[in-house]
Order: sequence, then C-alpha cells, then structure tokens
Amino acid sequence: MFDNSLNLLIKPASSDCNMRCKYCFYRDEARQRKKSSYGVMNSETAENIIKKSLAVSESCNFCFQGGEPTLAGLDFFREFTSCVKKHKKKSQKISYSLQTNGTRINNEWLKFLAAEKFLVGVSIDGPPSEHDRFRLDPECKPSFYRIFSNSRKMLSAGIGANVLTVLTDENALTAGNIYNFFKKTVFYTISIYLVSIRSIGAVFSSAAKITRLH
Repeated sequence: MFDNSLNLLIKPASSDCNMRCKYCFYRDEARQRKKSSYGVMNSETAENIIKKSLAVSESCNFCFQGGEPTLAGLDFFREFTSCVKKHKKKSQKISYSLQTNGTRINNEWLKFLAAEKFLVGVSIDGPPSEHDRFRLDPECKPSFYRIFSNSRKMLSAGIGANVLTVLTDENALTAGNIYNFFKKTVFYTISIYLVSIRSIGAVFSSAAKITRLH
C-alpha cells in the first residue's frame, strides 16, 4: 500500500544560531556561502510550503531545525500552526517536531509546544563535564544548566522531549556514563550523532556496555 505521508525539514531562521559550539560544521559551512543567512522565513513562503505539502499528502510532519529554529520567534510558529489549521482537511493528520538547543524555552514556549503537541529534540551532550566541553553560549560560557533546566520543564509540561547527543573523540570513551546520566533523568529516547570515526572502536565498546546495562 502506498504511504501518502510527507516529512518536511524546515529551517525557519536559516543558519542563525545563538550558540557557539566548537564542533559545529554548519556555522563554518554557512560562512562559505555567498549569503551566510537568509534570515527568518516570511509568511508567504511558509504558507506556500504548507499549501503545497497538504495538497500532496494525507499525513504531514513539519520538522523545524536550524541553526536554532526558535530564533524565528514564537509568533512565527503560532502563525505557522494557525495556517496549517486553515488549509488542512479534516482527514489529514498533522504532527510537528522541533530540534533545538533549548536555551530560549520559557513559559510561553512551553504552553505553545504542549498545546500543539510538538515532539522536541534537545541537544545535550551529557552531564556538565561533557556538555560544556563543546556547547558554549555566544560569550563562550557553559550552557548546560540552563538547557537542562528547560528540558526538565518541558517534560513536566507533558511535552514529548528527547535528547540529541554528539559523540566526539573526547567523550566516546565515556558513552556508557553519558547514557546512564540520561537514563536517570527520564529521557526515554537518545539519538547519537558522530562527528569523528577515529574513536569508532570505543563507541562500539561503549554501545556493548550500554546494551548490557539496559
């Protein structure tokens, strides 16, 4: 049977980001382009995406990524979801997901994400000793406690939240400890992103330990 579903990856704030992660390849890539950032997506473009997507699918997932997508502003997302409701058919199934660094989540964001049933992925690299090694704010200061606090608030608000963790040469040897840290914090889904293959043996060794622990 033909699966008439559609998944879209949307960058509403182009390459703009409010973090200065040391391993970020996208920031460097954006700098190499003729125009590094196209700014926030305008309403006309957003509506065109919505109308064309709904015209060819029975179910549609709108996934927002960056850069940092929340830099588009909460009003952008409110207008986007309102536009979807305006154009969708009753039979169409709509879902939303957001990959964020979690720094800008406040009470208004919590209410919105919960109401629209967003699935939210938060970029956290484990406990402070691992996370703050690479994931720094624009002033090159640690970001863990702010992000972790916002993540727990999302879980408390009933928002589906998981974590995206980057494995590097530096933290691959302690992947088991990172997994156990998240296991204790009630995050049910952990996605792993590799930025280096030099420690691939260590990653698989840690993965074997994680399997035994689970």
